[in-house]
Amino acid sequence: MASALRAFIVSASVGLAACGAWAGGPEDSLTEALRARDPVIRQLIDDNPGIEEGWQEPFWREALLDAPRLPGSPWRIHDLARPQPPRVAPAACPRPRGLRLAASDWTGENLALWSQAGGELVPSGHTANRIATRESFGDVELSLEFRMPDPPVGVFQQRGNSGIFFQQRYEVQILDSYRNPTYPDGQMGALYGQVPPRANASRPPGEWQCLAIRYRAARFAGDGTLIAAPRASVILNGITLQDDEAFLGPTAFAAIGPWRAHPERLPIVLQDHGDAGGRIRFRNIRVRELAAR
Repeated sequence: MASALRAFIVSASVGLAACGAWAGGPEDSLTEALRARDPVIRQLIDDNPGIEEGWQEPFWREALLDAPRLPGSPWRIHDLARPQPPRVAPAACPRPRGLRLAASDWTGENLALWSQAGGELVPSGHTANRIATRESFGDVELSLEFRMPDPPVGVFQQRGNSGIFFQQRYEVQILDSYRNPTYPDGQMGALYGQVPPRANASRPPGEWQCLAIRYRAARFAGDGTLIAAPRASVILNGITLQDDEAFLGPTAFAAIGPWRAHPERLPIVLQDHGDAGGRIRFRNIRVRELAAR
């Protein structure tokens, strides 16, 4: 496994140098530089040797090292050299507003894989699946409470992975980010693969957390030209993680999708990533339509 990590780190010199984060040097120096960049990255490597085996796969190396550069940024999508969001203490949850969604307000081919009892929605965790609201929304405020599995299972992106997709294609990431380093633009509250959260305000696994998202929908002209990019403000546990930040395009793993015209009003999608550690419990999901801009 040590040789696999060494191979990963040697290959990483190309990606780090390309984004101006590393100028090259001997393997051992690069190893120490990568570990020294941030204590939580060092902890991830040191405390989870199994991740070295996973990172042998070309899938991860290509995605994390050769992903496109973010427009107007020195960083690549999912750049591991990017600084981790600073940890901050959670605050009080704001009072939720809007219409509470019941289990009957959701639909999907694999809806049966979600248990619906006691006012909670819980995915099976056995396979990736998504459910969607029966109603369509444009400009909307969505709030919910969620609880990560305790004890936590997995690390990196395989720990409590979920997400909310507005207009079926623009994702705000949900992840167990409590002492779980990963690429910053995949942390809890990120505009996935595009805009990292300003801070890490995650509570420990097993505690209920509150999330509120104010979303402004993408709009297109009659000829399909984008006239307003989608934007989102994200508040986790009373802490602002995103403040009216714009999406750069549809979200995707290791890529940014091209703009393609679509209806302004579309369902909201709730994701189950299907990981062993992904049995996240959701409750008190509310939506409130916003006045048009």
